[in-house]
This record gives sequence, structure tokens and C-alpha cells, in this order.
Amino acid sequence: MIIAVYAPHDPRDKRMLWDYLAHVINQWQGEVVIMGDFNEVRVKSDRFGTNFNVLGANIFNSFINSTGLEEVHLGGSAFTWCHKSATKMSKLDRFFVSNNLLNIFPHISGITLDRFLSDHRPILLRESAHDYGPVPFRFFHHWIHLEGFNDFVTSTWNSAPSVDSNGMRNLAGKLKFLKAHIKIWIKDNKSETVSTIANLKKELNQLDAVIDKGTGTEVEAEKRMEVLAALRNIDHIHSMDLAQKAKIKWSIEGDENSNFF
Repeated sequence: MIIAVYAPHDPRDKRMLWDYLAHVINQWQGEVVIMGDFNEVRVKSDRFGTNFNVLGANIFNSFINSTGLEEVHLGGSAFTWCHKSATKMSKLDRFFVSNNLLNIFPHISGITLDRFLSDHRPILLRESAHDYGPVPFRFFHHWIHLEGFNDFVTSTWNSAPSVDSNGMRNLAGKLKFLKAHIKIWIKDNKSETVSTIANLKKELNQLDAVIDKGTGTEVEAEKRMEVLAALRNIDHIHSMDLAQKAKIKWSIEGDENSNFF
């Protein structure tokens, strides 16, 4: 059942309308969509430049709760009505639907449109689900510098199953197999790297403690250089990772001054 509302301004008339609509909706055995100009707000923030009637809002909210209706989120402008002087604004136009209807159509949403010559903004009810597909697989340059990565890729590629006689489909299958295993390998490598960094820092602190006491030998000094080299290598790989991610992000989002240049 679809109900279009143009509510009166008088509080007593509005209360009579809410009671009548509650009776009709509660007698209905199916789903309900009720929409229009309710000439009432639900919370104080729905009004700007006008007085907020607490009693009227409470009665309106009580009507909504008693009928089991759910308000559809309204995107776009925060207010749907505006006085010609633009000093008074209110959110008077809304969509309400049955709770079960939201379960059937979970992607329902509302949006305000341009007002033009009217003092009310038209509101549009729609259902839109966006499927952007699977997350794209990106190959990061620093992976090549990770120890054991090249050998892992070679062995994984050679062990990938070849079950299709069609060459192109067989290639696509091997690439998909390799992608899945690379993701797992990289995830495990990141965990190992975190542990390695912690161990190297701990070892560096121990070596510095010995050297600071003046009891360090050439062995400790050489070991310290090896630990520092290992930490610098990890930091260099991390910097390569960040640099490529920054370039990808910039190429997608651009810069806020791009249009100017």
C-alpha cells in the first residue's frame, strides 16, 4: 500500500490524521510505503530559523513507532522546505516504509532533488546496489627484492594445475592460482618482517649496551654494522612500498590543485 501525505498545519488536524493513518496501516496485512509532506519534524535539528514544537514532534514519532515504520535515509540537502527569504528551513518531506520491506529491499535510499521555483525539494525513493567487482590484484615492485620471492613464484607457477586444453583459459587459471598463493605468501612475509624488526632492534640495543660500556670488541662492532644494514634494507623495501602506493593513490584521486594547473 502506497500512501501519499500532505499533512495539515493545525496540530489538532495533524493528530487526527496520524490516528487515522495508524488505524489504516495497522489493519493492512501487507507492506506499506508512506511519503510526502508531513508538515512536522522529528527532532530539533530538523528545523532552522523556526520554533521547534516538542509536543508535535513527540506525537509524530509516537505515530511512526506505533505503526512499525522505518524512515528511509534521505541524502542530499538537510532540509526539504525553505522560505523564500532563506531564513527559515525545515525537513518536512520524508519516506517511511515497513520494516519487512527493508529486509526485502536492503538497498533502498532516498535523495533530495533540485527545488527550482518551488519552496519544497522533490524527494526520490530508489533502490541501488553497487557491485564494483573483485578488488584488483596489484603487483608491488618491492616484492622482487624480498628474499625467496622469485624462487617462490617459479615453484608456484610450475606446480599450478593445467586442467584445460584451451591455452588462454589454462593461462588464466595458472595466473589465478599464482595470485592466490602470492597473497598468502606476502601476508606471512609481513608477519615475519614485524617479528624480524623486533628481534633486530633488541639485538641492536644489546650490542649498543656492550659498546657503551667500553667492553665491545671488533666482533660486536661488525655485528652491529650487520644489524644496521638489515634494518636499513627492511626500511628501504618499506619505502618502496609506500612510494608505489602513493603514486597509485595520486593517479586515482589526483591533487586538489590539479584543475588549477
